Amino acid sequence: MRAAECMRELVNWAAGVTAASVPDAVLRHAALVLADDIAATVAAESELEVAAAQARLTERSSGRQRVKPRLKTLYGRWPRRPSRAPWSRN
Repeated sequence: MRAAECMRELVNWAAGVTAASVPDAVLRHAALVLADDIAATVAAESELEVAAAQARLTERSSGRQRVKPRLKTLYGRWPRRPSRAPWSRN
């Protein structure tokens, strides 16, 4: 099977799955993993490395270099510059 065919088959299967057909233990585990991922993402927002990566990604995604993007970030705030403190790695 080609990759596109496999993806189509997977998407069709996933579209037909209902929560009632998934065991409760699997739903609870999926909810726990999702909540943990969201918590880790939000908690990491203030890390210098995350802020620097976010600044680079939003700069690149704007299509223009050194132009402040007009969209808010995933965190619902305007992108900020990483710290320029002497002890920072930037």
